[in-house]
Amino acid sequence: MCTALLLLADEFVNIILLGMTENEAQNKTCEFFKLLIKYVEPRDDTDVVRRAYDYILAWIVENKCKFAQKTAAPGDDEVASNVINTIAAENRMPEVWGKFETKDSVFLSGKILKDVLDEGGYSYELIINEFNRRGWTVTAENQDKSTKRLRLSGIAVRGVEIKLDL
Repeated sequence: MCTALLLLADEFVNIILLGMTENEAQNKTCEFFKLLIKYVEPRDDTDVVRRAYDYILAWIVENKCKFAQKTAAPGDDEVASNVINTIAAENRMPEVWGKFETKDSVFLSGKILKDVLDEGGYSYELIINEFNRRGWTVTAENQDKSTKRLRLSGIAVRGVEIKLDL
């Protein structure tokens, strides 16, 4: 879409600002397109869903302290992985956005995940539906729903469990 807009703008510039005839402008725009196409990413490399997945993972890494640990998170030692659980046990309840369910998956509160995807410019419904279709989510047994219920800090929350190793 951006390429199409760029080409349209090029043709308008050729006609309006440079005073070319319509045929001359179209020929110049075709030459510009041939040059431009060398630098445009192939469609396979611009997978929006994969970019959204990478965005979520980077966000989780940046905010790891906001996630409870059921088991040690990948790359953590036992002490670091239980920090949030220790704080919770001391009745200093931190804000919890999710939970590492296994070493291969993380559960995220649906509201938090929606906010994160919105902040990144992604559609929550589109991305989660596509994650589910691609098998990137862990769903409740015998259900097609992409969300499931889990307890975070003792409160039942609806959210999405995303696989970490794809």
